[in-house]
Amino acid sequence: MHTIVKDPRRDDPKNFNFDYEETCPLCENEVYIRRDPEDPTFSVVCPHCGNKLMLCSLCIDTFGECSRKNGKCICEAEPRDTRSGRNKQMKNNQFRIIADEKHVDKINEVLKSIQGRATARILSAEKILDILKRVESRLNIPKKDLDGVQVVFTFAETFPNAYRYTPESTHFSAVYGNRHWTITNIRRSVCPDRNNNISVVLTENAAQALLSNMRSFRV
Repeated sequence: MHTIVKDPRRDDPKNFNFDYEETCPLCENEVYIRRDPEDPTFSVVCPHCGNKLMLCSLCIDTFGECSRKNGKCICEAEPRDTRSGRNKQMKNNQFRIIADEKHVDKINEVLKSIQGRATARILSAEKILDILKRVESRLNIPKKDLDGVQVVFTFAETFPNAYRYTPESTHFSAVYGNRHWTITNIRRSVCPDRNNNISVVLTENAAQALLSNMRSFRV
């Protein structure tokens, strides 16, 4: 697994050691990565916002050119194997499961297959449903304006500076549509070193509805 370096200049200034620096297109934070030669993937999860971050620099170093075609990254749809230069279809944890009480067993089944024997920083179907309900309650906008709103939950936790391991946690993504939330991705990845866990991406309609609520309120 490629390793996220939290902040090499701050945490380990004497060993300013990382292989690639990428800028997350969603949160615009710099992400520092140490490459794992045995990891065949070309992506990591941004430790700041949970966005899938493609390692374009690694792609260019490996193949001599970027694999983008018609504005879409080929590696994202069908990751290449960095060890041999051959295309390799990787296991994809993307799917669509309605997030409601009727699908709790199915969600827990998927979580079990992804989390395996992990016991720390894990999720349950009940926890996911609770998170989505909290987001919906916090936004407090009409359901019709929720269509297209995305939630990215990155199980984050703060660690002491002396902590030298790379902990993992369970993350998920969901989108609202047709009057319900749909889970589109569940994965185990690097646990970000911060407090906030939930990123909400609003559509234009949702942003306008939220702004309308803020124009008049009681204190």
